[in-house]
Amino acid sequence: MTFYEEAVKYASRQLELNGDAYSYVERGLSYLAGNHFEEALADFLKAAELEPDNVYALNGAGVTYYYTERYEEACRALTRAAEAMDGYESMLPWRNLGNTYARMGEYDRAIDCFRQNIRLFPKDKDNYLRIAMAYRQKGDMANAIENLKKACGNGSREFCQLAAHFYLEHGDLELASREVRALRSLGISDMRDVYARLQAWVFICKGRYMLAEMVLKKALRISSLTEEQRRQINMLMVFLYYQWGKKKKLIPYARAARDYIEKDSGNGIRTVREKLFRRGLLAAYLGEAEKARMYADEMAEHHPCRGCQNRRCVKDLYLEAMLCELHGDRGGGCEILRGDHEAHRQRAPCQAAS
Repeated sequence: MTFYEEAVKYASRQLELNGDAYSYVERGLSYLAGNHFEEALADFLKAAELEPDNVYALNGAGVTYYYTERYEEACRALTRAAEAMDGYESMLPWRNLGNTYARMGEYDRAIDCFRQNIRLFPKDKDNYLRIAMAYRQKGDMANAIENLKKACGNGSREFCQLAAHFYLEHGDLELASREVRALRSLGISDMRDVYARLQAWVFICKGRYMLAEMVLKKALRISSLTEEQRRQINMLMVFLYYQWGKKKKLIPYARAARDYIEKDSGNGIRTVREKLFRRGLLAAYLGEAEKARMYADEMAEHHPCRGCQNRRCVKDLYLEAMLCELHGDRGGGCEILRGDHEAHRQRAPCQAAS
């Protein structure tokens, strides 16, 4: 029996004894921890029915809606939770509401929510990080970096790592290289895999494939790598060989990454859309056109990106471009990526190999 199953069993016993809103919330949280979203939502809604202003029930419902990509309902539940916070000291409703607006592409509203959380909890630096990420999504790098400094402290390892990511996604390779060098100069042993991935990204973007290969192969020999760290390096190896035109070399790394994703437990990939994207991407890298098409169609038709509003998401476009190339139409793939997503074109590969 897993930890979360034991938690559900214990919460169910408490529910039989008490039958109150608190017990429903506790069991809902246990279900949520095990990604049993329907059961979690039912318990949170029952708790909210018993106590309409229960912040934890409303917040739990909002988070469950978020993970099942029902963002409008998530906003409604989380707004009610934030409004009901009188007397509660919880930073979660405003933070989760901001996360939801950010996922929907409403970055200004997301920033307002995170700033409201700062007013309530001025010592919580995580809000500045979320503001920085929202500004990054808007393309406002000056405000993104300024808030990143407030979140992490200028020159810290967290700042160097995230700033390098920001600059890479923005296409500024020189500033990204600067932050990577700064990260390396800190000499922190448990950051070796992070440094390796960032350095490899810079080399790939500059077309220096042999150096990227050397850095990543060395990183895979780090004995302390977690499964998730190994997956990230494997995905980057796949992308490297794909860009390099050495498609036979990418096969073992793609299969290793896919095996990890298919385990589908405790790996942080919680939305259906993200799972479909990663599966479709790996199928395309492996030349499995039918599988890639199946995942791409299901993602676009049944799990559309809410953040891109009336535009097609860069991830959908990237998969379509890869499918064109699989069918020998590389020019068509490039045309798809240009489309109405010119501003995101540099970010597509970075998101794809994450």
